[in-house]
Amino acid sequence: MNMVPLQPGMELTVEVSDLAFQGRGVAHHEGLVVFVDGGLPGDTARIEIIRKRRRHVESRVLKILQPSPYRIPPRCRHFGLCGGCRLQDMAYEQQLAFKAEQVRNHLIRVGGLADPGEIPIIPCEPTFGYRNKMEFTFGTDFDRNPALGLHPRGKYWEVFDLEECFLPPESFARIAGITREFFADSGYESYHPRQHTGFLRNLVLRIGQNTGQILVNLVTAEGTVQSAGEWVARLREAVPEIVTVAHTINATRANIAVGDLAEIWYGGGTFTERLADLMFTLGPRSFFQTNARQAEKLFARALEYAALNGSERVLDLYSGAGAISLLMARRAGAVTGVELVAEAVEAAIEAAGANGIGNCEFICDDTKDFMKKQAAAGARYDLAITDPPRAGLHPKVVDHLIELAPPRIIYVSCNPATLARDLGLFQAGGYALQGITAVDMFPHTAHVEAVALLQRV
Repeated sequence: MNMVPLQPGMELTVEVSDLAFQGRGVAHHEGLVVFVDGGLPGDTARIEIIRKRRRHVESRVLKILQPSPYRIPPRCRHFGLCGGCRLQDMAYEQQLAFKAEQVRNHLIRVGGLADPGEIPIIPCEPTFGYRNKMEFTFGTDFDRNPALGLHPRGKYWEVFDLEECFLPPESFARIAGITREFFADSGYESYHPRQHTGFLRNLVLRIGQNTGQILVNLVTAEGTVQSAGEWVARLREAVPEIVTVAHTINATRANIAVGDLAEIWYGGGTFTERLADLMFTLGPRSFFQTNARQAEKLFARALEYAALNGSERVLDLYSGAGAISLLMARRAGAVTGVELVAEAVEAAIEAAGANGIGNCEFICDDTKDFMKKQAAAGARYDLAITDPPRAGLHPKVVDHLIELAPPRIIYVSCNPATLARDLGLFQAGGYALQGITAVDMFPHTAHVEAVALLQRV
Protein backbone atom coordinates (compact mmCIF):
# COMPACT_ATOMS: atom_id res chain seq x y z
CA MET A 1 0.00 0.00 0.00
CA ASN A 2 1.43 3.34 -1.05
CA MET A 3 1.42 5.99 1.66
CA VAL A 4 0.45 9.52 0.64
CA PRO A 5 3.22 11.93 1.76
CA LEU A 6 2.08 14.68 4.10
CA GLN A 7 1.99 18.13 2.54
CA PRO A 8 0.94 21.61 3.76
CA GLY A 9 -2.83 22.02 3.61
CA MET A 10 -3.60 18.33 4.17
CA GLU A 11 -5.98 17.35 6.97
CA LEU A 12 -5.85 14.22 9.12
CA THR A 13 -6.94 12.88 12.48
CA VAL A 14 -4.30 12.15 15.13
CA GLU A 15 -4.04 11.20 18.78
CA VAL A 16 -1.76 13.50 20.78
CA SER A 17 0.49 11.50 23.08
CA ASP A 18 2.94 13.97 24.57
CA LEU A 19 4.06 17.58 24.86
CA ALA A 20 7.26 18.92 23.34
CA PHE A 21 9.37 21.97 24.05
CA GLN A 22 7.36 25.22 23.72
CA GLY A 23 4.22 23.32 24.74
CA ARG A 24 3.30 21.86 21.36
CA GLY A 25 1.46 18.56 21.27
CA VAL A 26 3.23 15.53 19.83
CA ALA A 27 1.53 12.93 17.63
CA HIS A 28 2.76 10.34 15.14
CA HIS A 29 1.59 9.47 11.65
CA GLU A 30 3.10 6.65 9.60
CA GLY A 31 6.38 6.86 11.47
CA LEU A 32 6.62 10.66 11.24
CA VAL A 33 6.57 13.03 14.23
CA VAL A 34 3.73 15.55 14.04
CA PHE A 35 3.89 18.68 16.21
CA VAL A 36 0.36 19.88 16.98
CA ASP A 37 -0.06 23.52 17.94
CA GLY A 38 -2.94 23.59 20.42
CA GLY A 39 -2.92 19.86 21.15
CA LEU A 40 -2.68 18.30 24.61
CA PRO A 41 -1.77 14.72 25.59
CA GLY A 42 -4.93 12.61 25.36
CA ASP A 43 -6.56 14.70 22.63
CA THR A 44 -7.97 13.15 19.49
CA ALA A 45 -7.91 16.02 17.01
CA ARG A 46 -8.50 16.92 13.41
CA ILE A 47 -5.44 18.86 12.30
CA GLU A 48 -4.11 20.75 9.29
CA ILE A 49 -0.49 20.41 8.15
CA ILE A 50 1.17 23.84 8.19
CA ARG A 51 4.72 23.03 7.07
CA LYS A 52 6.87 20.03 6.38
CA ARG A 53 10.39 19.52 7.66
CA ARG A 54 12.87 16.74 6.99
CA ARG A 55 12.06 14.69 10.08
CA HIS A 56 8.74 16.11 11.23
CA VAL A 57 5.73 18.14 10.21
CA GLU A 58 4.05 21.04 11.98
CA SER A 59 0.30 21.40 12.26
CA ARG A 60 -2.53 23.22 13.95
CA VAL A 61 -5.74 21.98 15.51
CA LEU A 62 -8.88 22.40 13.44
CA LYS A 63 -11.21 20.60 15.83
CA ILE A 64 -10.91 18.62 19.05
CA LEU A 65 -12.80 15.39 18.44
CA GLN A 66 -12.14 13.84 21.86
CA PRO A 67 -10.72 16.20 24.51
CA SER A 68 -7.85 15.29 26.78
CA PRO A 69 -8.77 14.57 30.41
CA TYR A 70 -6.31 17.33 31.29
CA ARG A 71 -8.23 20.02 29.42
CA ILE A 72 -9.86 22.86 31.35
CA PRO A 73 -11.65 26.02 30.14
CA PRO A 74 -9.11 28.85 29.57
CA ARG A 75 -9.73 31.90 31.72
CA CYS A 76 -8.69 34.63 29.26
CA ARG A 77 -10.82 35.69 26.29
CA HIS A 78 -7.66 36.19 24.22
CA PHE A 79 -6.51 32.59 24.62
CA GLY A 80 -5.62 31.03 21.28
CA LEU A 81 -5.06 34.42 19.66
CA CYS A 82 -2.40 35.70 22.08
CA GLY A 83 1.16 34.48 21.75
CA GLY A 84 1.46 33.85 25.51
CA CYS A 85 -0.21 31.44 27.96
CA ARG A 86 -0.02 28.48 25.59
CA LEU A 87 -0.92 26.02 28.38
CA GLN A 88 -3.77 27.95 30.00
CA ASP A 89 -6.23 25.24 28.95
CA MET A 90 -4.24 22.52 30.74
CA ALA A 91 -4.78 21.56 34.39
CA TYR A 92 -2.04 23.09 36.50
CA GLU A 93 -0.95 19.78 38.05
CA GLN A 94 -0.26 18.47 34.54
CA GLN A 95 1.63 21.64 33.63
CA LEU A 96 3.96 20.97 36.55
CA ALA A 97 4.42 17.32 35.58
CA PHE A 98 5.22 18.31 31.98
CA LYS A 99 7.80 20.88 33.03
CA ALA A 100 9.59 18.60 35.48
CA GLU A 101 9.70 15.82 32.87
CA GLN A 102 11.01 18.31 30.31
CA VAL A 103 14.00 19.08 32.54
CA ARG A 104 14.62 15.37 33.14
CA ASN A 105 14.47 14.50 29.42
CA HIS A 106 16.92 17.24 28.50
CA LEU A 107 19.42 16.06 31.13
CA ILE A 108 19.36 12.57 29.64
CA ARG A 109 19.07 13.32 25.91
CA VAL A 110 21.02 16.57 25.59
CA GLY A 111 23.45 16.42 28.50
CA GLY A 112 24.10 12.69 28.40
CA LEU A 113 23.68 12.48 32.19
CA ALA A 114 22.40 9.46 34.07
CA ASP A 115 18.66 9.38 34.65
CA PRO A 116 18.10 11.52 37.80
CA GLY A 117 14.66 10.03 38.36
CA GLU A 118 11.66 12.17 39.19
CA ILE A 119 12.68 15.81 39.51
CA PRO A 120 10.96 17.87 42.20
CA ILE A 121 9.28 21.06 41.03
CA ILE A 122 8.30 24.09 43.10
CA PRO A 123 4.79 25.26 42.10
CA CYS A 124 3.80 28.90 41.77
CA GLU A 125 1.08 30.23 44.03
CA PRO A 126 -1.02 31.99 42.86
CA THR A 127 -0.97 30.85 39.24
CA PHE A 128 -2.33 34.20 38.00
CA GLY A 129 -1.25 37.76 38.78
CA TYR A 130 2.39 36.72 39.16
CA ARG A 131 4.13 38.84 36.51
CA ASN A 132 5.69 42.12 37.68
CA LYS A 133 6.58 43.35 34.19
CA MET A 134 4.66 43.57 30.90
CA GLU A 135 5.64 45.03 27.55
CA PHE A 136 2.64 46.14 25.50
CA THR A 137 3.04 47.13 21.85
CA PHE A 138 1.48 49.94 19.80
CA GLY A 139 0.46 48.83 16.34
CA THR A 140 -2.47 48.09 14.07
CA ASP A 141 -5.02 45.31 14.38
CA PHE A 142 -6.38 43.01 11.67
CA ASP A 143 -8.53 45.85 10.29
CA ARG A 144 -5.55 48.27 10.31
CA ASN A 145 -6.99 50.25 13.22
CA PRO A 146 -4.64 51.64 15.92
CA ALA A 147 -4.16 49.15 18.74
CA LEU A 148 -2.26 48.72 22.00
CA GLY A 149 -1.79 45.24 23.34
CA LEU A 150 0.09 42.06 22.54
CA HIS A 151 1.10 40.15 19.42
CA PRO A 152 -1.01 37.37 17.95
CA ARG A 153 0.77 34.04 18.05
CA GLY A 154 3.53 33.98 15.41
CA LYS A 155 2.76 37.47 14.04
CA TYR A 156 5.13 40.02 15.57
CA TRP A 157 4.09 42.67 13.04
CA GLU A 158 0.45 42.66 14.19
CA VAL A 159 -1.12 43.74 17.50
CA PHE A 160 -4.51 43.07 19.04
CA ASP A 161 -6.16 45.39 21.56
CA LEU A 162 -5.74 43.98 25.05
CA GLU A 163 -9.01 43.82 26.98
CA GLU A 164 -7.78 41.62 29.81
CA CYS A 165 -4.66 39.78 30.94
CA PHE A 166 -4.50 37.74 34.13
CA LEU A 167 -0.73 37.28 34.36
CA PRO A 168 0.05 40.77 35.77
CA PRO A 169 -2.05 42.65 38.32
CA GLU A 170 -5.40 44.04 37.16
CA SER A 171 -4.08 47.61 37.22
CA PHE A 172 -1.90 46.91 34.16
CA ALA A 173 -4.93 46.43 31.88
CA ARG A 174 -6.40 49.64 33.31
CA ILE A 175 -3.21 51.59 32.50
CA ALA A 176 -3.13 50.12 28.99
CA GLY A 177 -6.76 51.08 28.41
CA ILE A 178 -6.23 54.69 29.52
CA THR A 179 -3.13 54.93 27.33
CA ARG A 180 -4.91 53.46 24.30
CA GLU A 181 -7.78 55.92 24.67
CA PHE A 182 -5.50 58.93 25.18
CA PHE A 183 -3.29 58.30 22.14
CA ALA A 184 -6.08 57.11 19.83
CA ASP A 185 -6.85 60.69 18.74
CA SER A 186 -3.44 62.20 19.37
CA GLY A 187 -2.25 62.08 15.77
CA TYR A 188 0.77 59.94 16.63
CA GLU A 189 1.16 56.86 14.45
CA SER A 190 2.12 53.47 15.78
CA TYR A 191 5.56 52.23 14.80
CA HIS A 192 5.58 49.68 11.98
CA PRO A 193 8.21 46.97 12.58
CA ARG A 194 8.57 46.19 8.87
CA GLN A 195 8.39 49.64 7.31
CA HIS A 196 10.15 51.33 10.25
CA THR A 197 7.79 54.28 10.26
CA GLY A 198 5.67 55.78 13.03
CA PHE A 199 6.30 57.06 16.55
CA LEU A 200 4.57 55.08 19.34
CA ARG A 201 6.38 51.81 20.09
CA ASN A 202 5.79 50.28 23.53
CA LEU A 203 4.20 50.74 26.92
CA VAL A 204 6.29 49.00 29.60
CA LEU A 205 4.75 48.51 33.05
CA ARG A 206 6.59 47.29 36.15
CA ILE A 207 5.42 46.75 39.71
CA GLY A 208 7.04 45.89 42.99
CA GLN A 209 5.00 42.83 43.94
CA ASN A 210 5.85 43.23 47.60
CA THR A 211 5.60 47.06 47.69
CA GLY A 212 2.78 47.81 45.24
CA GLN A 213 4.75 50.62 43.54
CA ILE A 214 4.28 50.93 39.76
CA LEU A 215 6.60 52.34 37.10
CA VAL A 216 5.21 53.34 33.68
CA ASN A 217 7.57 53.72 30.73
CA LEU A 218 6.44 54.99 27.31
CA VAL A 219 8.83 53.91 24.55
CA THR A 220 8.74 55.88 21.29
CA ALA A 221 10.84 56.64 18.23
CA GLU A 222 12.75 59.93 18.22
CA GLY A 223 10.61 62.97 18.95
CA THR A 224 8.60 64.66 21.69
CA VAL A 225 5.17 63.94 23.15
CA GLN A 226 2.72 66.80 23.34
CA SER A 227 0.31 66.93 26.30
CA ALA A 228 2.27 64.30 28.19
CA GLY A 229 1.25 65.96 31.44
CA GLU A 230 -2.42 65.33 30.70
CA TRP A 231 -1.76 61.63 30.09
CA VAL A 232 0.23 61.37 33.33
CA ALA A 233 -2.56 63.08 35.26
CA ARG A 234 -5.13 60.61 33.95
CA LEU A 235 -2.92 57.68 34.91
CA ARG A 236 -2.26 58.95 38.43
CA GLU A 237 -5.94 59.61 39.05
CA ALA A 238 -6.92 56.10 37.97
CA VAL A 239 -3.95 54.25 39.48
CA PRO A 240 -2.53 56.04 42.58
CA GLU A 241 0.13 53.31 43.00
CA ILE A 242 2.11 54.83 40.10
CA VAL A 243 5.31 56.38 41.48
CA THR A 244 7.22 57.02 38.23
CA VAL A 245 6.30 57.80 34.63
CA ALA A 246 9.22 57.82 32.18
CA HIS A 247 9.80 58.41 28.46
CA THR A 248 12.33 56.26 26.62
CA ILE A 249 13.47 56.66 23.01
CA ASN A 250 14.31 53.66 20.86
CA ALA A 251 15.86 55.17 17.74
CA THR A 252 16.91 51.80 16.30
CA ARG A 253 15.10 49.41 14.00
CA ALA A 254 15.27 46.67 16.62
CA ASN A 255 11.80 45.58 17.71
CA ILE A 256 12.60 45.79 21.42
CA ALA A 257 11.09 47.78 24.29
CA VAL A 258 14.34 49.37 25.45
CA GLY A 259 16.32 52.46 24.51
CA ASP A 260 17.79 55.64 25.92
CA LEU A 261 15.95 57.27 28.81
CA ALA A 262 14.75 60.66 27.54
CA GLU A 263 13.07 62.18 30.58
CA ILE A 264 11.10 61.52 33.73
CA TRP A 265 7.61 62.97 33.53
CA TYR A 266 6.60 62.11 37.06
CA GLY A 267 8.29 60.80 40.20
CA GLY A 268 11.87 60.01 41.01
CA GLY A 269 12.56 57.70 38.07
CA THR A 270 12.51 54.49 40.12
CA PHE A 271 10.33 52.13 42.12
CA THR A 272 11.21 49.82 44.98
CA GLU A 273 10.86 46.08 45.43
CA ARG A 274 11.50 43.80 48.39
CA LEU A 275 12.89 40.32 47.88
CA ALA A 276 13.18 38.22 51.03
CA ASP A 277 14.54 40.80 53.51
CA LEU A 278 16.36 42.89 50.88
CA MET A 279 15.18 46.16 49.33
CA PHE A 280 15.96 47.08 45.70
CA THR A 281 15.58 50.41 43.91
CA LEU A 282 14.90 49.78 40.22
CA GLY A 283 14.69 52.02 37.16
CA PRO A 284 13.14 51.63 33.68
CA ARG A 285 16.10 49.58 32.40
CA SER A 286 16.99 47.63 35.55
CA PHE A 287 16.96 43.85 35.22
CA PHE A 288 15.01 41.98 37.87
CA GLN A 289 13.23 38.67 38.16
CA THR A 290 9.83 38.87 36.43
CA ASN A 291 8.19 36.87 39.20
CA ALA A 292 9.73 38.17 42.42
CA ARG A 293 7.70 36.00 44.80
CA GLN A 294 8.64 32.82 43.00
CA ALA A 295 12.25 34.03 42.71
CA GLU A 296 12.34 34.03 46.51
CA LYS A 297 11.59 30.30 46.46
CA LEU A 298 14.20 29.67 43.76
CA PHE A 299 16.87 31.59 45.68
CA ALA A 300 15.92 29.79 48.89
CA ARG A 301 16.66 26.47 47.18
CA ALA A 302 19.97 27.89 45.89
CA LEU A 303 20.87 28.90 49.46
CA GLU A 304 19.96 25.43 50.65
CA TYR A 305 22.27 23.91 48.04
CA ALA A 306 25.04 26.39 48.98
CA ALA A 307 25.07 25.22 52.63
CA LEU A 308 27.23 28.21 53.61
CA ASN A 309 28.99 28.36 56.99
CA GLY A 310 30.08 32.02 56.91
CA SER A 311 33.66 31.66 55.69
CA GLU A 312 33.25 30.91 51.96
CA ARG A 313 34.46 33.02 49.07
CA VAL A 314 31.65 33.05 46.51
CA LEU A 315 31.69 33.98 42.81
CA ASP A 316 28.37 34.99 41.20
CA LEU A 317 28.44 35.12 37.38
CA TYR A 318 25.74 37.07 35.51
CA SER A 319 24.79 38.69 38.81
CA GLY A 320 22.24 41.14 37.36
CA ALA A 321 20.86 43.51 39.99
CA GLY A 322 22.64 41.49 42.68
CA ALA A 323 19.76 39.58 44.28
CA ILE A 324 21.53 36.21 44.57
CA SER A 325 24.85 37.84 45.48
CA LEU A 326 23.36 39.83 48.33
CA LEU A 327 21.39 36.90 49.70
CA MET A 328 24.54 34.76 49.66
CA ALA A 329 26.60 37.56 51.23
CA ARG A 330 24.45 37.39 54.37
CA ARG A 331 25.81 33.87 54.97
CA ALA A 332 29.23 33.87 53.27
CA GLY A 333 32.61 35.40 53.93
CA ALA A 334 32.78 37.42 50.70
CA VAL A 335 30.91 37.53 47.39
CA THR A 336 32.05 38.81 44.00
CA GLY A 337 29.32 39.50 41.44
CA VAL A 338 30.12 39.88 37.73
CA GLU A 339 27.70 41.51 35.29
CA LEU A 340 28.10 43.16 31.87
CA VAL A 341 25.18 45.63 32.08
CA ALA A 342 26.44 48.78 33.80
CA GLU A 343 23.02 49.88 35.05
CA ALA A 344 22.47 46.52 36.71
CA VAL A 345 25.86 46.76 38.42
CA GLU A 346 25.03 50.24 39.67
CA ALA A 347 21.71 48.97 41.03
CA ALA A 348 23.48 46.08 42.77
CA ILE A 349 26.03 48.39 44.39
CA GLU A 350 23.25 50.71 45.54
CA ALA A 351 21.28 47.76 46.93
CA ALA A 352 24.33 46.53 48.85
CA GLY A 353 24.67 49.93 50.49
CA ALA A 354 20.96 50.32 51.19
CA ASN A 355 20.85 46.90 52.85
CA GLY A 356 24.04 47.40 54.87
CA ILE A 357 25.98 44.61 53.16
CA GLY A 358 29.70 45.32 53.02
CA ASN A 359 31.19 41.96 52.03
CA CYS A 360 29.89 41.99 48.46
CA GLU A 361 31.64 43.57 45.46
CA PHE A 362 30.24 43.97 41.95
CA ILE A 363 32.37 44.10 38.82
CA CYS A 364 31.18 45.36 35.43
CA ASP A 365 32.86 43.08 32.90
CA ASP A 366 32.20 40.51 30.21
CA THR A 367 31.98 37.15 31.96
CA LYS A 368 34.23 35.40 29.45
CA ASP A 369 36.95 38.07 29.77
CA PHE A 370 36.68 38.13 33.56
CA MET A 371 36.97 34.37 33.84
CA LYS A 372 40.00 34.32 31.55
CA LYS A 373 41.77 36.79 33.85
CA GLN A 374 40.72 34.87 36.95
CA ALA A 375 42.03 31.59 35.54
CA ALA A 376 45.33 33.20 34.58
CA ALA A 377 45.68 34.63 38.09
CA GLY A 378 44.92 31.27 39.72
CA ALA A 379 41.99 32.67 41.69
CA ARG A 380 40.24 30.40 44.16
CA TYR A 381 36.57 30.27 45.17
CA ASP A 382 34.69 27.92 47.46
CA LEU A 383 31.46 28.25 45.53
CA ALA A 384 30.53 29.54 42.06
CA ILE A 385 27.00 30.52 41.09
CA THR A 386 25.91 31.18 37.54
CA ASP A 387 22.57 32.43 36.20
CA PRO A 388 23.22 32.93 32.46
CA PRO A 389 20.80 34.04 29.74
CA ARG A 390 18.86 31.48 27.68
CA ALA A 391 21.87 30.75 25.47
CA GLY A 392 23.65 29.30 28.50
CA LEU A 393 27.36 29.53 29.24
CA HIS A 394 30.00 30.28 26.64
CA PRO A 395 32.23 27.18 26.27
CA LYS A 396 35.24 29.21 27.39
CA VAL A 397 33.43 30.22 30.58
CA VAL A 398 32.81 26.53 31.28
CA ASP A 399 36.48 25.77 30.60
CA HIS A 400 37.69 28.54 32.91
CA LEU A 401 35.28 27.49 35.68
CA ILE A 402 36.57 23.93 35.47
CA GLU A 403 40.11 25.30 35.57
CA LEU A 404 39.34 27.36 38.69
CA ALA A 405 37.90 24.15 40.20
CA PRO A 406 35.54 25.51 42.89
CA PRO A 407 34.36 22.56 45.04
CA ARG A 408 30.73 23.39 44.27
CA ILE A 409 28.84 25.10 41.44
CA ILE A 410 25.20 26.20 41.56
CA TYR A 411 23.66 26.65 38.12
CA VAL A 412 20.40 28.60 37.79
CA SER A 413 18.83 28.27 34.34
CA CYS A 414 15.79 29.43 32.37
CA ASN A 415 16.44 26.98 29.51
CA PRO A 416 16.52 23.21 30.14
CA ALA A 417 18.32 22.54 26.85
CA THR A 418 21.33 24.77 27.48
CA LEU A 419 21.36 23.76 31.15
CA ALA A 420 21.65 20.09 30.14
CA ARG A 421 24.33 20.87 27.56
CA ASP A 422 26.45 22.76 30.08
CA LEU A 423 25.95 20.19 32.85
CA GLY A 424 27.25 17.58 30.41
CA LEU A 425 30.38 19.68 29.88
CA PHE A 426 30.90 20.08 33.62
CA GLN A 427 30.46 16.35 34.09
CA ALA A 428 33.19 15.73 31.50
CA GLY A 429 35.36 18.22 33.42
CA GLY A 430 35.15 16.41 36.75
CA TYR A 431 31.85 17.49 38.31
CA ALA A 432 28.86 15.38 39.34
CA LEU A 433 25.23 16.45 39.60
CA GLN A 434 24.28 16.32 43.28
CA GLY A 435 20.81 17.85 43.15
CA ILE A 436 18.39 19.59 40.83
CA THR A 437 15.01 21.27 41.33
CA ALA A 438 12.65 22.65 38.71
CA VAL A 439 10.88 25.92 39.52
CA ASP A 440 7.67 27.04 37.82
CA MET A 441 8.25 30.76 37.41
CA PHE A 442 5.64 31.23 34.67
CA PRO A 443 2.43 29.17 34.98
CA HIS A 444 0.36 28.58 31.83
CA THR A 445 3.46 28.93 29.65
CA ALA A 446 5.91 26.24 28.56
CA HIS A 447 8.82 27.98 30.29
CA VAL A 448 10.50 26.37 33.29
CA GLU A 449 13.52 27.29 35.38
CA ALA A 450 15.80 25.00 37.32
CA VAL A 451 18.55 25.22 39.93
CA ALA A 452 21.24 22.54 39.99
CA LEU A 453 24.07 21.69 42.40
CA LEU A 454 27.36 20.34 41.04
CA GLN A 455 30.08 18.83 43.21
CA ARG A 456 33.69 18.44 42.10
CA VAL A 457 34.76 14.79 42.23
